[in-house]
Amino acid sequence: MSKKVKAIQQLSDEEMRRRIKFTPDFKFVYSNHSRIASSFYDIRIFLGQSNITPVSEVTVEEEVCAIMSPEAAKAFAENLMGTILQYERSFGTLRNMADLKPSATK
Repeated sequence: MSKKVKAIQQLSDEEMRRRIKFTPDFKFVYSNHSRIASSFYDIRIFLGQSNITPVSEVTVEEEVCAIMSPEAAKAFAENLMGTILQYERSFGTLRNMADLKPSATK
């Protein structure tokens, strides 16, 4: 884990709230779909929603793309994995998405 990620994780919730500012156009996006693309210079993380139509077709609507340097993406991945491990310690092991079998509702 990088020194920067460790330093950020050690900040108190109050300190984080004091340091983080939201832009006027900040928005929350629900996502049950992600797609990742990369080049030598950056990594792109697309987030959106996957839906199943009544005729069992899967449709995906991508809503946002975060573009990061490979180093920033690695720090993001480490932070995300740490958060997931903490979640699992608190609430139990998560299911693997590949094991879930979606079915269309009628």
